[in-house]
Amino acid sequence: MMAGGLDPVGVFLAATGITDATIISALNTLYADLVTYGLWSKMIAIYPFVGGTAATHKFNFKDPQDTNAAFRLVFSGGWTHSATGALPNGVNAYANTFLSPSQTNYLSFAYGDYLRTNSDGAFAEIGLVTSGGTVYFYPRLGNTLYIRYAASEFNISNANSTGIYILNLINGTFTTDKNGTNIRSLAYSPANISSVTQPYYISARNLNPGVAQYSNREKAFTFFSEGLTLNERANLHTAILAFQTTLGR
Repeated sequence: MMAGGLDPVGVFLAATGITDATIISALNTLYADLVTYGLWSKMIAIYPFVGGTAATHKFNFKDPQDTNAAFRLVFSGGWTHSATGALPNGVNAYANTFLSPSQTNYLSFAYGDYLRTNSDGAFAEIGLVTSGGTVYFYPRLGNTLYIRYAASEFNISNANSTGIYILNLINGTFTTDKNGTNIRSLAYSPANISSVTQPYYISARNLNPGVAQYSNREKAFTFFSEGLTLNERANLHTAILAFQTTLGR
């Protein structure tokens, strides 16, 4: 239960208008899992992409208010919204999260995606670039996974872009997990980006001004959180997988 006796699932359902019993069951289990694993309090934004429409996919499960301050998504360009997730067209589609580095701890930060499309190319799943041209957080997926965080780039072999990804920085270590397995870890001290107020876009890079590297990969789950320990990442993967399994996707 939330402070004041509010039920987070009930608040999300009221905001989205979702009545489907399977989705409600999946959301209840997801919330219970995140609380049990001690992850709910660490989440900043959770986009479960349920309900099959832009009007339902835009809401942040952690704070389902229709406001910029609650980090609800604003979709631009060509998107296909369905029961399996939100699919950008790879041409002009992106979504503004209204979440910026200034609103997170740059030394303890995590981002994740469940992607359902296998495609190779220079497509950004999340990204922003300051007016000075430095990329701050930019995973690019394909046959090689490129990640830039606070101006440093890490490259990882990645033969298939589908799967559950967790990119994580905590205690001076940057890690990348795919489908519950760590595929890269390295010591890393990022530059201080706490003054950056430019918001992250998903499915493209926010160039401020302009947008680039539009993705064509369907998202079925996206999250932002504080940095996560090894056990927390494993538990989060388990929770996301259980959620998607219940939804049949």
